[in-house]
Amino acid sequence: MKDEDDTLAHPHEEKVVSLNLELANLEHALRGAQLLAELLANNDMPTADADRQAPRSVVAILALADARLQQLRQVS
Repeated sequence: MKDEDDTLAHPHEEKVVSLNLELANLEHALRGAQLLAELLANNDMPTADADRQAPRSVVAILALADARLQQLRQVS
């Protein structure tokens, strides 16, 4: 395994991740999904193209949030 500077990294090297930052990113992502869902439910999307894209965007955001939560569960 190589780091960004192409030096070999130990495979079990600890990585520092801010739990607060991860949770804030999840909060923002979920809020975005919520806002998109509300716009869809109220038929308030600004364009027809946005209306077509929004359901896929909501699904993508939720999939991303789920994947990040699974990664956070692995932290010991």
